[in-house]
Amino acid sequence: MQTIEGWGFDPEILFIATKRGLRIEEVPVTWGHDERSRISYLRDGFHMLQEMMIIRRNALMGRYNKPVQPLDRS
Repeated sequence: MQTIEGWGFDPEILFIATKRGLRIEEVPVTWGHDERSRISYLRDGFHMLQEMMIIRRNALMGRYNKPVQPLDRS
């Protein structure tokens, strides 16, 4: 059901899990800062907003309501 691979990946997964009634828990992680990493608050913030609108559109179109097929583990 997940469709976004960029900045909106996490919010989409959390939205789908909440919609499906799954329990979500926070867990601690070890953060590793990389000085080479760069973010543009304007450009990347706009991109995240676009992906949040895609999540809303997908929800309104019922894309997250489809039944989930179980995996064949044989």
